[in-house]
Amino acid sequence: MTFKTKKEAVTLANDSEFGLAAAVFTSDDAQLKRMTKNLRVGFVWNNSSQPSTLPKQTCTYVADKPFAW
Repeated sequence: MTFKTKKEAVTLANDSEFGLAAAVFTSDDAQLKRMTKNLRVGFVWNNSSQPSTLPKQTCTYVADKPFAW
């Protein structure tokens, strides 16, 4: 998926009925905080995606759907 602006990237990422997770790749901590604040997801990775170990926790809200694991 491609995008031209950061705003478009967030819009595309939020265009999901599930919003399970997102990955933000940046070396700018302020940009990471801004992007993370606007993402409607249950989990955000910074400069990686889907590491092999995840914290064992229940996720109760993801986008517009209830979800738990």
